[in-house]
Amino acid sequence: PPARASAAAAEHGLPAVRASRPEPTAAAVPRSVESGPVRLQLASVRSVDAARIEWQRLKRDYPDLLGPLSADAVRADLGDRGVFYRIEVGSFARPGAAERLCRQLRQRHLECSIVR
Repeated sequence: PPARASAAAAEHGLPAVRASRPEPTAAAVPRSVESGPVRLQLASVRSVDAARIEWQRLKRDYPDLLGPLSADAVRADLGDRGVFYRIEVGSFARPGAAERLCRQLRQRHLECSIVR
């Protein structure tokens, strides 16, 4: 549970990664990349604790690009494949800014994807 995960992270001196919104339903209307705001997905892990640890590693490895951003652990239930927590950062009003950051991260061998 998120409350227990937050307590475990605090014990290890890790800041919280917020567990966030549920997956959008299939009825959600997709937006084009031009309509903003968008976020970047940087990783997908199996638990909220793993999301916290991975976010701290990413911030440590890419401080110039990720330092000012905050992250959310977004729960994704993939049925038979299990539950994952997607690490999503930012809320970019201009999609071009998200695309530039993603391009910079890819140049440093960190995959990312734009989330609408």
